[in-house]
Amino acid sequence: MHDAPHETPGLTRRSLARGTAWSIPAIALSTAAPALAASPACEPSLAFSGGLYYNFGEIYSRGTTNRTDQMLTVGGQASVNNLPEGVTVTAITSNFWLENRQGQQSSGPGAFWMGNQTASTSGSCTGGTCSASWSPTSGSGFSSTVTNTANNLAKTYPDGSSITSWDINMAWSSSRDRVGSYTAQSSGCRSFTTGPSGRFAVTYSGVIALNNSDVAAGRKSIRSYTTVTATLSSGQILTRVYPLVYTG
Repeated sequence: MHDAPHETPGLTRRSLARGTAWSIPAIALSTAAPALAASPACEPSLAFSGGLYYNFGEIYSRGTTNRTDQMLTVGGQASVNNLPEGVTVTAITSNFWLENRQGQQSSGPGAFWMGNQTASTSGSCTGGTCSASWSPTSGSGFSSTVTNTANNLAKTYPDGSSITSWDINMAWSSSRDRVGSYTAQSSGCRSFTTGPSGRFAVTYSGVIALNNSDVAAGRKSIRSYTTVTATLSSGQILTRVYPLVYTG
């Protein structure tokens, strides 16, 4: 790997809390026709605040290659606005697709699969898929299990590019929820929010650290997008896509 004696200040000493803003652009995909007719004044719309953070770690082993521990976290919260009277949100899924870091001795771009030998979640994976336990926000409707369905899969991103990726999937259900809330809007419609999911984390131990030349080559980045789907009691399905390039 690459040995650089002069790392960029802050590159290897990032706090876990630091990251890009949650607010990211959205692309609306499709909305199925509702089973029940909605008032023209109450046309439901979906919003999501969330995505990924990545901590590039602090170098603890120097030599021919510098080593560090790194951490990926994902999470967020969804809202549905302009709900007609009597219509509720029954289920929400958040599917996070992340650029796959290629090569065990690679410093980037991308993030290693959660089943990688360096990952804290590797024990939850078998046969190329994963099912990992975690602790979502207490009382929320988020499942305490996240799933992974693919690794090294070529995915078409919102900008049209094909990127080898892996996924993390979160599920929210009204049957589990104790903290989500409905609020009356001045229009006579209602809005709903799940509240925050909490952060699902994957720690990677002893991976190759970035150096200055890696950063200059654009390896300090993770391309990703999140597909959020909400199902309403009327049968209507709302879907939006949120692209994000994480650069720390």
